[in-house]
Amino acid sequence: MERELILSARRGNDTAFAELCKRYAPLIDSMTDKYQASSEAPGEGREDLRQEAAVSFYRAVMTYDLEQDRVTFGLYAKICIRNRMISLLRKNQAEKKRKPKRKEPLPGGGTVSGISREELHALADRFLTAYEKTAFFLYIDGKSYRDIAVSLGVSVKSVDNALFRAKTKLRSVYSM
Repeated sequence: MERELILSARRGNDTAFAELCKRYAPLIDSMTDKYQASSEAPGEGREDLRQEAAVSFYRAVMTYDLEQDRVTFGLYAKICIRNRMISLLRKNQAEKKRKPKRKEPLPGGGTVSGISREELHALADRFLTAYEKTAFFLYIDGKSYRDIAVSLGVSVKSVDNALFRAKTKLRSVYSM
């Protein structure tokens, strides 16, 4: 039965994939909880980790070798999810080690590395989503990630992701 569900999911049957997700939801949830608890920011990023686990599960469905009989699909999925979680944790730890200190906020019409606030607004209007723009300007006005998260009603991780995207986009069009 599981073999047929996997084959059907590979052929694009959303119902079959949903059934597999339902069957393996406890695995996905337990792996998310395990690695979320071992991250340095408990309570933050659980949904991001769960999404990563779900993507890893999807990849497991698509790549599991149905012709072999040594490893069950459940074990294979668990290994795929575990490896992805470990990679994410290592990446986050490495990023924290090399994360540079934040530059001073822009007061009123000041500049950051030679770009005026007006120029930043023009670039932000052109390249950032409304959410990224709002988070970015709160950040350069001196607000902490936590303060931004509270004022926008989102998680600190969501703010971190938005600021990362905003900075990446802005750097690609203007070296800051």
